[in-house]
Amino acid sequence: MVGTRERPFDINTLSEQRYRVGPFDRVSPSDEPPFHIYLLGHDAVGDMHIQFGPRHEVDRFGLSWKGRIARFYAGERDFRYGFRVEINSCAFEGFEIEEYQTDQEAWAQFRPLVTNPEAYVLKDGIFLLEVM
Repeated sequence: MVGTRERPFDINTLSEQRYRVGPFDRVSPSDEPPFHIYLLGHDAVGDMHIQFGPRHEVDRFGLSWKGRIARFYAGERDFRYGFRVEINSCAFEGFEIEEYQTDQEAWAQFRPLVTNPEAYVLKDGIFLLEVM
C-alpha cells in the first residue's frame, strides 16, 4: 500500500513523487512474483523506480518507470534485464480491494490511508477517483 495511517496517500501531491519498489535482487523460487509484465512471456519485474510526472487531468499523470526483468516463465529468478518506460499521460486506475472484503470493510480500511476519501467511489471492487 502506498499510504499509511502516519503518511496517507494524497493524489494531489502525486506529481513528481518517486517510489522504489522491490523485490530487488531476485524472485523467490517458492513465491509468485508480486509484479508482472508480459513482454516475451510472463515476466517478473523488480528493482523498480517509479516517478510520477505532471498532472494533466484529475486522473492522468506523466510516468517514468524503470526496473529489471526476470524471465519467470522460463524459470529465471534473477533480474538480468533492464527496462525503461516513459508515458506522457497515463490514467490512475484506482485501488483494488480484496475479493473477500465487503464494501463496508473496504471503506473502513481505506479511509485512514488516503487524505481525501470523499474523492473516491467504490465500484466493482475498485476505489476509483471520482471525476466531476
